[in-house]
Amino acid sequence: MDMKNYRLYRIKYVFDENAKAYDIYVFGVGVTCADTKDKASFMARELVFDKSAADYLERKLFAGAQNVEDFDEILDIGPDAALKLMLRNLLISKAVSENELGRRLGLTKTEISSAVNPRKSTRLGTLDKCFSELGAPLQVNCHL
Repeated sequence: MDMKNYRLYRIKYVFDENAKAYDIYVFGVGVTCADTKDKASFMARELVFDKSAADYLERKLFAGAQNVEDFDEILDIGPDAALKLMLRNLLISKAVSENELGRRLGLTKTEISSAVNPRKSTRLGTLDKCFSELGAPLQVNCHL
């Protein structure tokens, strides 16, 4: 798994003069959401998280970032959130529940829930333990 496939999303902002608000398009879905571009970016990030959560609840693999034509900007959800989307996919593909992973690692239900929630912060060490337990240890590469 490569983090770049989960971290960067193509996004399109369109300012609607009549509504005096930005429309954002992510995954081909458009939403009128905010009066500033910063607020629109926040909402776009939330759309990514909502889509991934819906897939996770249905035990479907989240596709991650998609190459879509005619999108003018890139939304970066950050490395922590990207790792959590990857972890969710790994849990699904390995058919391991959050409870089972938490039991194996000695983590509480709150700790394991936080470890898969892209809206929460989690220590890299905790994420590393999760990935390693599932047979996919984290590797950090630096390309200059």
